[in-house]
Formats: sequence, C-alpha cells, structure tokens
Amino acid sequence: MKDLIKLYNIESVHPNEAEMHDWLCAWLDEHEVKYETDGLNIYRLTGNKVVLSAHMDQIETNGQAVHFYKDGNVIKGYNKDYEQTSLGADDKNGIWIILKALENEPDTDFIISYGEEVGCVGINSMKKILDEKIHQDMIALVLDRRGFGEILDKGSSKDYCCTLAQDLCNYWNRVISEEDCFKVGSGSVSDTNVLCEYCESVNIGVGYYNPHAEREETDFEELSLVKDLVINTLDNFVHYPCPVSTYKRKRSYNYGSYINSYEKDSEQDLFGGYY
Repeated sequence: MKDLIKLYNIESVHPNEAEMHDWLCAWLDEHEVKYETDGLNIYRLTGNKVVLSAHMDQIETNGQAVHFYKDGNVIKGYNKDYEQTSLGADDKNGIWIILKALENEPDTDFIISYGEEVGCVGINSMKKILDEKIHQDMIALVLDRRGFGEILDKGSSKDYCCTLAQDLCNYWNRVISEEDCFKVGSGSVSDTNVLCEYCESVNIGVGYYNPHAEREETDFEELSLVKDLVINTLDNFVHYPCPVSTYKRKRSYNYGSYINSYEKDSEQDLFGGYY
C-alpha cells in the first residue's frame, strides 16, 4: 500500500503532471524496468499480447491530499486542514495496478498517459507511436473505471469490443468462483476510446468511488482483487483477438446467416442474445 499512498500524495492536476511523471520514472529506474517517454507519457510497448493502460492526471477538488485514513477497506484523503479531498484514485488506482504488475513481471507492456481528464490529450499525442507499436493481435486493458465488477465494452457512444469484455468477465468469474461478480457495462470517455482503434480494448473498474469529487474514496480490498486478477490475466488468459474492422460490426445477426445448422432457439442460446 506504500506506493499507492505515495501516488495519492502527489497532486497531478493537468497540466501539472511533471512531479508524478518524475516519480514514476524514478520508480521504474529503481525496479530496473525498461521504458520510453513521449513528453509526459510513459510507456513500454514491446509487442506483448496484453497492454495495460492508466493515466496520471487527476481532477482538482479541495487541495492536495496529505493525510490518509483507512476505515475497514475504505481509504480517504484529507488536505492540510483535515478537510476531505480527492485522492486522485481516478486514475492512480490504475497506475498502482500497473506498478504491481511490473513488480511481478518487469517485461509487462504499459502506457501511462497525461491529460486524460482534459480530453485524452496524452494518448492522442501518441498516435504515431501507437501506429508503430500496437498491433491487432494485442489487447488493451484500460484500468480507469469507477466502482467494481464492471468491464466496459462501450464508452461515450463508442464501441470497444463486446467479445473481449464478455470473455474477460467469464474468465475472472471462473477464477474467483463467483458467477455474476463481473459483468459487461458501458461508461464515458477514457483512453480506451483511442486504443480501441488499434486493438481490442476494454475499460475495467478499479475500486474508486465518487470520482471528480472531494468525497472520492478507494475500496482497497476491491482494488487488490482487481490487481491480482490483472496479474493472473497477463500469465493465463487466452483470447484470440480479431481485427478492429471485424469486431466493430453490427450487434445482431440475421438468423441463419452465421450458423445454418441450428434452429433459431439454439442460435439464441448459443449467443445469449449478446451480439
């Protein structure tokens, strides 16, 4: 939890992300993780199957968090006057998961962007790099969704990938032996809106609540579980990506157009009415 509290303690309201950038680079150097930078963006893209993504900027609320309290599983932050303020858990929780994944496997591919809260400016500035480094046989797990138990296949009226979202929900539910814990959902704008143009991408809830408000808090038990599941996914999850042009298709098929050997009822059962 030490690194998580340190992340919360660094105020990184855009365009003032330099301190966060420098701390992250120092952490990566200390842990002998190879990485590159593009402005304030920090990334490692070597062609691994899975890319983790998070952003370093936060919304300004009630000043810098300098006091931290844990009540059961819930972490809250307070400013110098002991008034509650944002932790910046949106999206420092996502960064923390990436750091924990790198401790487990330093070769993990990742992107930590700047300026997501003001229009995804950091990830958009990387498009030439993404053109070269992101391939359609990869998948991107964006760790930037409030709450817990949702894997998003859509954001701000933009489709990501329904197949990857459902596959990952099914896999995580099997890992924790809880059939309905993780479900597919939809959300708002995130860096997923850009990454989904390059490879199958989803956005995942990482245990923060009341984002963009001084009442923001983290459920550390939920965050830790997502961290463990992400690390498990890097090692064990099997998914066969398809080209972007293939999965950005209509969400329903005409009966008989896909598998002609089944009756209508069988087809409905097979696909669960999902596509």
